[in-house]
Amino acid sequence: MLTAVPEAEGADPVGGKVVRPVSLGVLHRNDRYPHLYWQNFLALDPARGVSADVLIAEADRLFSDLPIRHVLVADAEAAERLRPGFLKVRVSGGGTRDHGVAAAI
Repeated sequence: MLTAVPEAEGADPVGGKVVRPVSLGVLHRNDRYPHLYWQNFLALDPARGVSADVLIAEADRLFSDLPIRHVLVADAEAAERLRPGFLKVRVSGGGTRDHGVAAAI
């Protein structure tokens, strides 16, 4: 039996995907597919002028139980500004999680 979930909550009872606003943008999560970047990501609000460290900390919090971290930045300039911070985490071996930032142009 399926239970209808109000659209305002942003849940898909069949597919398991949840889309909801968070402080830095919009969270996209699908617990049925925890290893798929395109199902689990934070879409950054381009108006937020946050640092890579703040963004990484928020992604770590939102995806603490998943093995990946994926942030989608729809602004190429913001993505370039954030890129060095994300590369620093990857190069320093920031734990077992993979941090990635992508720019959609």
